[in-house]
Amino acid sequence: MPPFLPESEEQFIEHVSAYPQVWYHYCQAAYLYIEKHGNTLKELVKEAARLRTQLSESKEQLRAANLDNGKLRSIIEF
Repeated sequence: MPPFLPESEEQFIEHVSAYPQVWYHYCQAAYLYIEKHGNTLKELVKEAARLRTQLSESKEQLRAANLDNGKLRSIIEF
């Protein structure tokens, strides 16, 4: 949370002028938080794409196995 939640731009400017160090530390912490979680988000998006690909491959393998199973059942029944 910011050090102060202003109701107007004027209040914000006054507070930043009166407490520049507090706002500097807040902005610095916010930037680091965004940078850290932005990288995490990128990693999660990559992982989701990898899992979607893996799921598609697994579905294709299952479909092929079901076809083979059907063929083998036909042979056994014959």
